[in-house]
Amino acid sequence: MRLARFPAILLCLVCFFPITGDGELAVQRKSDADLGVFPSRERRRVTFRLHNNGETVERIRGVSQTCSCIETTVSTNAVMPGCDVAVTVETVPEKLKGDFCHPLYVVTESNNPQKRIIKLTVRGKAVGTARKREE
Repeated sequence: MRLARFPAILLCLVCFFPITGDGELAVQRKSDADLGVFPSRERRRVTFRLHNNGETVERIRGVSQTCSCIETTVSTNAVMPGCDVAVTVETVPEKLKGDFCHPLYVVTESNNPQKRIIKLTVRGKAVGTARKREE
């Protein structure tokens, strides 16, 4: 019977934890990733980590990207104080050609307008591969 109460208590704690967003999500290490030179038919992936240095839960509304040549996923939309969130960026095969540099914008619900948008950048060079002709 005690175990039945635990999920209800946990739910109450999570629901009533302040979600004011003090704007403390920060990029760990680099905000710019170079994928190098790779065949355009291959997928390349990089993961950015954001850390919540604040004292409240930070919410991520989404990730805005500048082209359909990359796909993004976010490990969680609610980042607890002291925790990290992973933003994974993956190239879409055959959609990139040549040198590229694409910014991504992580949009948060921060109360601080200057920290509401976090810019990440992915760059590299996608090269085509010659196909053999059948004779």
